[in-house]
Order: sequence, then C-alpha cells, then structure tokens
Amino acid sequence: VCEPRMVAYCMKIDNDACENVEREDTPQKCLIGIVKLWVHHKHRRKHIATMLMDCICQTFIYAHTIGTTDIAWCQPTNMGKQFAQKYC
Repeated sequence: VCEPRMVAYCMKIDNDACENVEREDTPQKCLIGIVKLWVHHKHRRKHIATMLMDCICQTFIYAHTIGTTDIAWCQPTNMGKQFAQKYC
C-alpha cells in the first residue's frame, strides 16, 4: 500500500537490533509513502518486494519514474527497515 506524500523524515540508522525505528528532526521532500509492503515468509528472498517497489516507482505517477530518494517508509518493522536500506 502506498500513498502520495509531500514530506517525510529520514530514519535514524543506529542499531539494526533495535525494535523501534527513530526518525530525524528535519523533514525531507518525497513523492510517495510506503505504508505496507508484505511478502509471505515462504516467498521471501525471491526479490518479490523489490519487483513490487520497482512497479510502484514506474507506475505511481503517470509519465514519471520515482527515484529511490523520493520514497518515504511509514513505520517500518525491523525487516522493513533492512529492506528499505538495501532498496534505497
């Protein structure tokens, strides 16, 4: 699930083992927010989430490809944080 967004806050990258994801204080410009991105555990590590994100970036805004710096991640889990760091 994604939504249009104008601003977002960068994630603080301190400790991968941390359960909570903290944010920076300064807002940054963005185009979309990823609210939910889920792949069944039996189908993970097969690049499905990457393919979904590539599709979102290519089709969310007509005639415009969204860059990875224009993506905001809304309250990611620990695994979501890891994926966001690799994808962006």
